[in-house]
Parts: sequence; C-alpha cells; structure tokens
Amino acid sequence: MRILAGQIALETKLFLRRKDDLFWTLAFPMFFMILYGLIYGDMVWDDYGMRAIDYILPGIIVMALMVTG
Repeated sequence: MRILAGQIALETKLFLRRKDDLFWTLAFPMFFMILYGLIYGDMVWDDYGMRAIDYILPGIIVMALMVTG
C-alpha cells in the first residue's frame, strides 16, 4: 500500500509541475462548460425535458480525459 501511495504522490508532483497540463485538464474544459452554459442556458433539446448542458457535459468530461492521456 505504501508503494501505491508513493506512486500517486510522485505522479501528482509531476503533473502539478507541468503548467500546460494543468491548463488543458482544468481550465480548458471549464471554459467550454461556462461558454456552452451561457450560450444554451436552459434550452431543452428533446421531448423528455433534458437540457442542452446535460448532453454537452459528458462530452466535455471525456474530452478532458482524452487530453490528459
């Protein structure tokens, strides 16, 4: 268990050291969530009452995961 904790700590330090990764992982997806939230707001896209952001948010999350590799 200590080996796993050490590996997690090391990977976290390496990740936080690279500022471009922080931007693409955190700020870029949040920018798109805010942008699409402002553009589409509470617009309903289907007959079931789902909002546009309910469709867009999973894609933004997957995009953030793909960018980090």
